Amino acid sequence: MEIALRTIFGKVFAKERPVKLLPDSIAAHPRLADARAVQATCAEGWFALALATTTQAEAPAGQPAAERAAAPPLRILRR
Repeated sequence: MEIALRTIFGKVFAKERPVKLLPDSIAAHPRLADARAVQATCAEGWFALALATTTQAEAPAGQPAAERAAAPPLRILRR
């Protein structure tokens, strides 16, 4: 069964045919120019993608609260 599933998924998600995760209107939005994906997960048929600005994504986890407060807040984009 595993071989059959690998074959099917290998053809559906072939490397030569990339899958677009975001529509062009969102990907080309000027406010997302310095954003990158920092986390992705797929569970029960849902796909979640977390975006952060490059400065927030590179900040160390142990960063002092005063420095984190200076960064602009993240906004959740919903459709």
